[in-house]
Amino acid sequence: QSLMPRLRILWIHNNQNRQSGSFMWDLEQAFCSIDNVEIEQFVVPVRPRIRDVVEIAKSVRKYSKEFDIVHAQYGSFVGLCALASQRPTIVSLRGSDIYGNGSWRFSSIAGGVARVLCSLVAAAFSGAVIVMSDRMRSRLSWLLPWRRRDIHVIQDPAAQSLWDMRSQGDEQCLESPVAKIIFASLNKD
Repeated sequence: QSLMPRLRILWIHNNQNRQSGSFMWDLEQAFCSIDNVEIEQFVVPVRPRIRDVVEIAKSVRKYSKEFDIVHAQYGSFVGLCALASQRPTIVSLRGSDIYGNGSWRFSSIAGGVARVLCSLVAAAFSGAVIVMSDRMRSRLSWLLPWRRRDIHVIQDPAAQSLWDMRSQGDEQCLESPVAKIIFASLNKD
């Protein structure tokens, strides 16, 4: 019997296929390997129509009531959806969420700016933020200095440290970076 309380995580993302974002699926496996953790996915459109944004946010809020944590994989619109849930949130940011997409086409620049701004809002108001490198943590800490303590680095592959801990037993698994962030976001010891 595990000492860890049962946690229900609503995982919001916009990646509808498993052919991209392998780090994301590694993270899903890491979460699922922890006893008493249940994950349910909520997929939102990559580029929702403006008229659909409010309805999507309402759907997330209604659906998330049964969950302990809402985890947004990516900032952008996904991060804003997590905030709409009014549940404890974790936002995982990737490179383009903070640095933009590197394209110089106008539509790409405008989309990149919108993505970064939405990501910053999500990071500013979420319970915890996961980034993939110390460089990203430094950049985000500079942009949001009051959030410095809530920004955690889990380098890819996210699951590796958890798999290593898991092989040593459940008690060690509770000390993994993923488990610590889950508990920190719920303010539980």
